[in-house]
Amino acid sequence: LCFGLAVQPATLSVSGSLTGAGITYQWQSSPNWINGWADIGAEQGPNFTPPTLLTTSTLYYRRVTKANGGGANEFLHKKLKTDLRTAVLYLVTNQEVYINLYISNVKIRDVFYEDPGFIRAKKEVRTPNGTQSYGWGIRVLNLSENGNLENIIIQNSSFENISHSAIRFIGKRENQFNNLKILNNKVFKSGGPGMVFNSCKNLLAKNNDINSTGSTDDSRKWGRGSGLWTWGSSYALITQNSFQNANGPADSAGCHIDFNCNDIIVEKNLSRNNAGGFIEILGNNYNCSYRYNVSIN
Repeated sequence: LCFGLAVQPATLSVSGSLTGAGITYQWQSSPNWINGWADIGAEQGPNFTPPTLLTTSTLYYRRVTKANGGGANEFLHKKLKTDLRTAVLYLVTNQEVYINLYISNVKIRDVFYEDPGFIRAKKEVRTPNGTQSYGWGIRVLNLSENGNLENIIIQNSSFENISHSAIRFIGKRENQFNNLKILNNKVFKSGGPGMVFNSCKNLLAKNNDINSTGSTDDSRKWGRGSGLWTWGSSYALITQNSFQNANGPADSAGCHIDFNCNDIIVEKNLSRNNAGGFIEILGNNYNCSYRYNVSIN
């Protein structure tokens, strides 16, 4: 970001980037950070030095990451005992309580584990969450016994063409992720659900536009998923969101409350053309309510 100075800007750097088949990077610029992002020629490396500004203007820069296939990553396999590809991965692996995860104005698209042309078995879409390796947008997992993460914000970001979920939290029922705000995001054509909140507490999901979850337009996608769902979560307000065109042979509702939740309120949302309808409530849930919504099917 260059604050209106006609001088040589500093070099921008990104550290810790992975390399391998299917992983590409591209620097982009925008005059306002909101839209108008344009590729900057062949600038695809870890560092980028913006040109000298000849006028007192302001430009914003970012680096776009794509992971269109490429297979396993040894580090993640050792940590998770499974294989995946994800744009943003946050792991709680020790007994500390971490605070303040903030993700804003991020664009995530084209995230796949398998190379183009891979075809999944027909029975895979019938398993509860998929048994094979996938690409994900943002995944946050608690792998510890007593550690945790609190005060989480994901806002003003977009997720497109991802083989499974755009955003997925997996916490611990006895030690839920705490204080989440998921605001003003867009999800389009994810192969799985748009957003999943497993073992979360004090959640606000507001003004998110979730469209075409469970997409099947690429054979590497899972092909099933609700717009948003919760499991083992407490005290959530899901409001003023749009859930449209969910697809799949099971679930695939606009917004569903899965098992073991309490005090979940789903209000003032739009649900349209979802294969599983709008409402799905499973077992062992208490004090959960849908109210003041519009459902068009």
